[in-house]
Amino acid sequence: MADFRRISDAVKAGNASKVKELVQATIDAGVDPGGRRNDDIIVGMGEIGELFKNTKIYGPEVILAAN
Repeated sequence: MADFRRISDAVKAGNASKVKELVQATIDAGVDPGGRRNDDIIVGMGEIGELFKNTKIYGPEVILAAN
């Protein structure tokens, strides 16, 4: 079973290789990747946006997560 929270956390950490690994595991498990997009990557970036809005992180961290 795919661990979607870990994908969101990897997005927030800017860990592109981990995101790729976890998303591939999700695909290999038979989960439709398009259907999961809003539940993992978008959620993680939304959390990044909130952290930035509340000055908990700064521009470089946002760019790192977006990459």
